[in-house]
Amino acid sequence: MASVNQSTASDTNHSAVIPQDEYPKIIWKLRSIESTFSFLHDSLLSLQQADEYELMSSADSLGFMDVLSQSFGDLYLIIDQLEIANDGKIQEIAENLKVHADHAGFISCHFQPRVEVSGEHVCELDHRPLFEHDLKSVLLLFNEICCNGLPVWITSLEEIFARKIAGNCHIVSQASNYESVLTARIKAIQPKFQALYDKYIFPNGSQLLIDPEKLKIETEALRKEIWELQNHMPIDSEEGMNCRMAIDQLDLLIRLIDSNFEFRKSDLTALSMIVSQAGNDFSRALEGLTPADGGDLVDTVH
Repeated sequence: MASVNQSTASDTNHSAVIPQDEYPKIIWKLRSIESTFSFLHDSLLSLQQADEYELMSSADSLGFMDVLSQSFGDLYLIIDQLEIANDGKIQEIAENLKVHADHAGFISCHFQPRVEVSGEHVCELDHRPLFEHDLKSVLLLFNEICCNGLPVWITSLEEIFARKIAGNCHIVSQASNYESVLTARIKAIQPKFQALYDKYIFPNGSQLLIDPEKLKIETEALRKEIWELQNHMPIDSEEGMNCRMAIDQLDLLIRLIDSNFEFRKSDLTALSMIVSQAGNDFSRALEGLTPADGGDLVDTVH
């Protein structure tokens, strides 16, 4: 039977775990972008000594913009990765980095090709040169990026990553690990599916026919227990998806009860099979648990 997705603001998981081996890659990329911005900044600073009205020709501004656009485009990609991290401090750094990426975008707009409109025809001219009177405003934004922006937030991110690595090493040194804790928790929940199944259908009846509201509460309680467990799993993990499938099946039952449908004995077999399917989906989470999965979440699972 097809499952029904139920997504609410309170239980939708929009966060993701950044794997530990991604930490150095992210920092190296950010340092590389910072280095490029610093080079461009220094190039502009050198123009302050020039005694010319046009400080940068159209051809030079094209090259300048190409390098700048590539750098802040790469910065946005990293920001996208940090914005969904399951860590509020990392998300806050992402927001601050985004401000400086936007600054770079504003600078890039200054060098965009000029457009000439003649009647119904639009002609794109050469890239806009940099003039003496433009330099001050462009440098102001670059100063924010290179002096007060990227170096500060990259250093903060390095410190957060270092603490996470240290914390993970402490966790690994303990007897428990992600795999064993999750396995134990799943095995503790598994019998509750059979108990719920026995309430949806038993010889000559069902709690659904006697007290549907009470059965709904018990179904919601099991759903909440699985949802809380899922929140301790990486969002794209196999075990997390198995939990999501089980939740979808229970959501379907909850919606059916909420509809105030007048259930009959002939409905009980089909409904109990939904519980059985949810239990099977949940149990398959054990197959996805290997020593390589998870790691830094073990201390959050209770």
